[in-house]
Amino acid sequence: MAGIGGQKTAGKLVTVQSALPQDIDGILDAVRKIIMLGEVQTITLRTDEPIMYQRFVPAGEDILPEEGTQSFAELTPYEILRNIPMDDWLPVNREAHPASILVDMFLHMAALGWVVTHLVLSESPKFWKWLGASPTVTANLNQFLGARVERSTDLPSDVFILCGSRTRHATIAEVGLALKGTTYEQRVDTKGD
Repeated sequence: MAGIGGQKTAGKLVTVQSALPQDIDGILDAVRKIIMLGEVQTITLRTDEPIMYQRFVPAGEDILPEEGTQSFAELTPYEILRNIPMDDWLPVNREAHPASILVDMFLHMAALGWVVTHLVLSESPKFWKWLGASPTVTANLNQFLGARVERSTDLPSDVFILCGSRTRHATIAEVGLALKGTTYEQRVDTKGD
């Protein structure tokens, strides 16, 4: 039997429910993850109910941990980033405004054919102060320049990572390239003329 996405398999049919995210982007990400599991037969979305889906598990293959009765802890963004290529970004001009450096990083990713889908920061990042953004605006920011903001306890406070995927609505697990940047203190010349 062919599943959503065109896979064909024989095996047992499992029915699974998954929490319904609160926003449209979250719902799209959840549906995308489900389809990427393969062999999906149905996906049902209803207001204020969990997402329900059915998929075939090929004969001899175990069901995925998240489909079992025990909860499954997903990999953290940091664990995912450790397993993909990562480049260090060295700005040509460290005296340039941080926004200019950030735009150069986005352009570099685009030139390589990647879409910046995620921005990974530490739990107490210096990134926003480096950019000159107001703490009241950035305190609960979940998206920045089209990229989802992810937080990691394993990342130093002066490091930020741009994550590139091949499609705009990719999940963090679909990231294929990372670009690491570092915040720094802009020095002001205090010498008199």
